[in-house]
Amino acid sequence: MHASTTRKSYLTAHVRAIWVTSSSSLKLDVERDLREIRASHISVHDLKDFDYRDDISGDLNGCFTEGILFSTYSSLTGESLLGVKYQTRIEQVSQWCGNNFYGVVVFDECHCAKNLVSAASKEPSKRGSAVLKLQNILPNARIVYASATASSEPRNMAYMVRSG
Repeated sequence: MHASTTRKSYLTAHVRAIWVTSSSSLKLDVERDLREIRASHISVHDLKDFDYRDDISGDLNGCFTEGILFSTYSSLTGESLLGVKYQTRIEQVSQWCGNNFYGVVVFDECHCAKNLVSAASKEPSKRGSAVLKLQNILPNARIVYASATASSEPRNMAYMVRSG
């Protein structure tokens, strides 16, 4: 289901998509799914492999301009030391998407973004905060939430409430 949504968007001139999931090993599943729907021409690149010192589409990062930007929730929350172009992965992803991004953002295993709304004395989770921030930065994106894991409480799905 997810790969076909990405393929349809890709075929309608949205040549950039983001796929966020729980484990880097799932990148192989994304590539397999794309092959199965005859979309193996869509490249998949892992966010963790890109250098903070340059744009994702820059020379240091192999000029990646179209395809699927794959990331784990942990990578999405990544931060770098001072002295680089991007302090956070969210900044880097936002720049790659550009203004008026209408592409697909898949939050696979979206239950990993739970605990955005703090319970008692707990702080909001970094993952939930990153997911919400990315959605708010990309207000026109087509969002897909997917998980086979049930939510124990509605507040654990707070990452699905976009501002605007």
